[in-house]
Amino acid sequence: MTGAGGAFGTLPLGAVMPRGWMQAQLRRDLEQGFAARLDRLTPHAARDLFRDRIASSDSFVAWWDAETRGNWLWGYVMMAQLAEVPEHQARVAELMAALLATRDEDGYIGIYPADGRYRHAKGENGELWAQSRALLALIAFYEATGDEPVLEAVRRAVDLTLRQYPEGTPYFQRGDGAGVGRDWLTGLTHGLCYLDVLEWLHENTGDEAYARAGIRFYREFSSMARPFPNDDLALPNLAAAKQVFSGHAVHTAEHLRALLWVSELAPELVTPDILETALQRLQRYRLPSGALLGDENIHGLPVPEAAYEFCTSAELAFSLSSGVPKLGLAYLGDWLETLAFNAVQGARMPDGRAVAYLSADTRLLASAARPDSHSHGLPGGGRRYKYSPTHDDVACCCNPNAVRFLPQLVSRMWLRSAGEPGLAVVAYGPCELRTQLGDVGVRIVEETEYPFSDTVELLVLPERPVEFTLTLRQPGWAGSMEVTGTGVDAVPGDGWLRIR
Repeated sequence: MTGAGGAFGTLPLGAVMPRGWMQAQLRRDLEQGFAARLDRLTPHAARDLFRDRIASSDSFVAWWDAETRGNWLWGYVMMAQLAEVPEHQARVAELMAALLATRDEDGYIGIYPADGRYRHAKGENGELWAQSRALLALIAFYEATGDEPVLEAVRRAVDLTLRQYPEGTPYFQRGDGAGVGRDWLTGLTHGLCYLDVLEWLHENTGDEAYARAGIRFYREFSSMARPFPNDDLALPNLAAAKQVFSGHAVHTAEHLRALLWVSELAPELVTPDILETALQRLQRYRLPSGALLGDENIHGLPVPEAAYEFCTSAELAFSLSSGVPKLGLAYLGDWLETLAFNAVQGARMPDGRAVAYLSADTRLLASAARPDSHSHGLPGGGRRYKYSPTHDDVACCCNPNAVRFLPQLVSRMWLRSAGEPGLAVVAYGPCELRTQLGDVGVRIVEETEYPFSDTVELLVLPERPVEFTLTLRQPGWAGSMEVTGTGVDAVPGDGWLRIR
């Protein structure tokens, strides 16, 4: 594994704004598609478990509607901000105010009442998973508005939860009534995504308590007795030479972010060899479209007929965009673009009115009648290949993730350089970047029809003269890449072109 590890840092939501076809797609999704009205189309997005708490985690997947609503809120906040549609920005502000109003006096934001939270004897629960969905929506809103009380609410909620799970009181434990089978512990293992919240807080506040908590949560996740569902990226499995991936594909894709962050924080725990093993295994299941196979679980061979889930593509894209700044590997940017422009766009209707829960690179039939291996032979099985605005009859998880996808891609198209003044293009597309290099405001307008054209024009417009490094990803598919401009001297290396 080669690359410039830690070479880049992320930019806040709104630093990169879409233009051209990307802006048009976001606005079309808001005006014509399900993105802005998912809560009016399905009760799973309308049901507010953050307000109307569930008594306990005893009921299997009782937390599920919190995932649906939380992911939808998160995506809607980002989409409204990047599309710059005032009426949707106003509605988002109302929704975030309503979410903040669900807080308890101690700052708790979640789905359990006071006597039902933090201790889940049976193991399976949605405690951290549900919290993360609400908190990530609030973080996006804070980045969009700079509203400091929102940040304070997020910190207070997280600090409260961390006090409940100190060293020696692990969150990740199977419990005394843990069931068996591939669908058990789904909410518990989703909870590793709480590290997304901890990583953001650590990066934006500098508080090392969040980093220590992230390391500890990952260590505790890896320490659960194996095998357990969705243990692909647990340390003992990654250390086992002949282990293969077999978990719920979306879990494997999303857990990659936790592994990446902990490898940065604690390289003695997640060593470079362990991380390389994870990336190599992941690529074994990569399809030509860039998707990770799995309908729902990872199994079989990566042939064009293999199925993949929209949720997995959304989480994989987020993880790939998280990997580029940490590892500096240009091929992760290649993978991100391939996934975005093939698997994801092929799994959605152009007007944003529906997505396919399952897709295949070779797909001759997209109907409810087409069977899938996950539900084959079960009563009411199938129905995953069709296009739907909700997929209520299967699981309303892919549609809110579709709302998240393009805003997250846009926000990670550009990165800032670490250690020196500089900016980097990770994924190409029509957009405008506004940021600061030191005390100098810099605006870069990217004019292109990419991927419908292979020509990109960058207009670099600083407030006043400033010296910095502009780093361009050289697409892996390109036999060559020509850079022209006044005074330009592009220096290639490791899949990147650097211009001073």
